[in-house]
Amino acid sequence: TEWVLKVTGFAAQGSFISCSAGDRASLVVYDGEHVCSVFNIVRGVTSFCFNASCNAITTGGLDGALRVWNPVSSSRASARLEGHKSAIAQLDAFDNGHEDDARMASSSEDRVIKLWSVKDQT
Repeated sequence: TEWVLKVTGFAAQGSFISCSAGDRASLVVYDGEHVCSVFNIVRGVTSFCFNASCNAITTGGLDGALRVWNPVSSSRASARLEGHKSAIAQLDAFDNGHEDDARMASSSEDRVIKLWSVKDQT
């Protein structure tokens, strides 16, 4: 099994999320007491962010791709964003409460930073 790389709590939702670089249980969503969703992602997850206005989790991993997920449906990502050439080091959401303006930033191990529109998936 892989070690947990990151844990983040979300007070408004009363939940928290953890990630690991393993293929099994790569991302786990907890409601504070119980496991709600388990995401099995090939090559694991190195970073994630949650955007409340879009109700979406974005994950990044060793393959350099970002994947956008519905927090309660772990079967398939709703979008895949390409652009990095190395592993994702960090993701952060800029959530101003308006879905149309939802943005996120990603950085990769080769020191490239990219800004993304969650709505446009670009």
